[in-house]
Amino acid sequence: MRFNIKNEVVCFTGKSKYTRVNMQKLAIKHGAMISNNITNKTTLLVMGERPGSKLDRAYQREIPIIMDDEFLQIVDD
Repeated sequence: MRFNIKNEVVCFTGKSKYTRVNMQKLAIKHGAMISNNITNKTTLLVMGERPGSKLDRAYQREIPIIMDDEFLQIVDD
């Protein structure tokens, strides 16, 4: 999967082998904005293991969901 995350509002959930801070920095570097919660503005959820209630809210709002490994492939320079 390859797409541009520029102007996306990205939220992260679950435990990942990658630090959340580093993934957020990568998202910002590629033009995305970060949301700490699922809101009406959230356009993408990045999910690690054992996601919390953010996953349920993303499903309810029909927000695209990708795994953390997929996210890193997208932002891979």
